[in-house]
Amino acid sequence: MQNLPGHAPAPDPLAVDPTRTWLRRLSLASGIAFTATAEYELARRLGARAPIAVMLPLSLDCYVIAALRWFKALDVCLSLALMSAAQVAAHALEAGVIAVTFNLVVVVSLLVPVALWRTHALARSEATVTTPEAPRTPAPVVTEVTAVPDPLPCAWDAYATTRATNKVTTSLPASTPPGRWSPSPLLSCGEGH
Repeated sequence: MQNLPGHAPAPDPLAVDPTRTWLRRLSLASGIAFTATAEYELARRLGARAPIAVMLPLSLDCYVIAALRWFKALDVCLSLALMSAAQVAAHALEAGVIAVTFNLVVVVSLLVPVALWRTHALARSEATVTTPEAPRTPAPVVTEVTAVPDPLPCAWDAYATTRATNKVTTSLPASTPPGRWSPSPLLSCGEGH
């Protein structure tokens, strides 16, 4: 819907309607409270001590809140799937339908790293979207070029032009077979020498 000239944009119904706001908040709080207790018990049944067991529901719930806050479809679905997996495992263990197995421990152990990764990905993408770009300063324009000095002459060139001696001595090990010696790359000063 377009705004007509001289008319204010239509207000966001979520920002204006307090009933919608409180329903969202109440749904989130009650859902978090219910799922957190089962997630905590799941962590305890799998061997986590009390202070550490709290981290399973905390990490999953933070991810769900972040996904709902920034409302990325992938993350909403994934966060609710992780939370649901923890719920199913917790209630199935409590009802005696399943026992603690290695596979169950692996799956539950992976819930937290996935939640951690996606929560940070959401927070990072939000920061990059809402952070204004810093103003760019143009690079200074070069208007004058100074001459580059010639490089120092190579020691070999100086020797060859002064002809200080007619004999060049090299230090070769006594065990070097004739015809197998090649000058070191450090001795060459340029092409053709």
